[in-house]
Amino acid sequence: MAPTKIPIEAQQEIYELLSARLRISADELVAVLRKYGIAGEVDMLQDRYRRRLAQSLMASLRDEKGRREVFAVVDDRGETVYIPIDYYNGPRNNRSELKQIRQKMRKTMVGLDLSSGKVEDRLQDLDLFAQKLNPCSRKKVKSWKN
Repeated sequence: MAPTKIPIEAQQEIYELLSARLRISADELVAVLRKYGIAGEVDMLQDRYRRRLAQSLMASLRDEKGRREVFAVVDDRGETVYIPIDYYNGPRNNRSELKQIRQKMRKTMVGLDLSSGKVEDRLQDLDLFAQKLNPCSRKKVKSWKN
């Protein structure tokens, strides 16, 4: 489902560009949105920029094995807060935040697995097609599911 703040005409133009060339750059997307007068409030945009930088900083905190040290959770007030896992004792020893982190990670992994599987399926289709065009090629096609 497309975001509702983008006019139908802009969405259609983006979809047309994407289907005509089978790719569209971020700059082209921005140009189409600019053409239709899509803009945000300056303060809101600055806060989003600052939030993105802060999120990047928190995500960059890693241990010696390259694993993240700090994770984001939504607290009781609906605010995103960052907690360092190694020192986490939580308010009232509340384990729900750690469970929330685990659930979020699992959902991300499932989504990545599905996306990876779709890419693998397409690569496998292309390999099979190439084999049919060139039967002398004996490249073994592996499935991502194996």
